[in-house]
Amino acid sequence: MEYPEFAYGAEGGAVNIYRFIKDELIPYFDKGFSIAGPEHWAIIGHSNGGLFVLFSFFQFDSLSPCISGFLDANPSLWFDGGSIYNYFDSLKTRYKNLPLSLYMSVGDIEDTYMNCYFDDLATRLKKHSPSFK
Repeated sequence: MEYPEFAYGAEGGAVNIYRFIKDELIPYFDKGFSIAGPEHWAIIGHSNGGLFVLFSFFQFDSLSPCISGFLDANPSLWFDGGSIYNYFDSLKTRYKNLPLSLYMSVGDIEDTYMNCYFDDLATRLKKHSPSFK
């Protein structure tokens, strides 16, 4: 199978989107509505949106929690040569156990490379934090 050329090093704006959610959107809702705290907030994404969910997961900061539930379907872990793993490496140096919930899935008929990246990340997460299943 031939794979399309991807713009390695391309940046999709995840930092800016996350900053907007954390610094503008959540405070807007928090100020204007009676909503539960971050321990009840969740984000869901599929494909590139799933990659953003993992990016958000890896941004966790116990001093300023933003989101605690993450639902991720068929994340595009291969994007930019798997650079999302750098964020995982950064997170695991900061925390041993995370007070977060992460649910990931990948389809059976996805290409092998998608499943390999997925299995690798799941293994790393389980190894680092045994509470992940």
